[in-house]
Amino acid sequence: MRAVVEVEEHLAVKRLREAYPRAVLGAAAQHNEVTVLVARDAIEPVCRFLRDDPDLAFDFLSDLTGVDRLHLTPSTPRFEVVVHLKSIGRNHRLRVKIPVAV
Repeated sequence: MRAVVEVEEHLAVKRLREAYPRAVLGAAAQHNEVTVLVARDAIEPVCRFLRDDPDLAFDFLSDLTGVDRLHLTPSTPRFEVVVHLKSIGRNHRLRVKIPVAV
């Protein structure tokens, strides 16, 4: 049985909050999956950091998609880009969401 994820203790969340405090808009854990909400203008350096940090090593983009939140809970902005990353060697995953205004 897997332990419940404490989002603020998750290594990727802690490292991102240290390295990019203004870029991390939030973090959450649901069903033992961690999601980090990242500012749109910081997605490139954040993804490079997640890839290049030797303790994180998110080296595999497993999914890249968009979400239209029109009929979901009220949200502004309406759209999100969702990036699913995996570290092959460390066998951990991370979801990164980027709100997108149109």
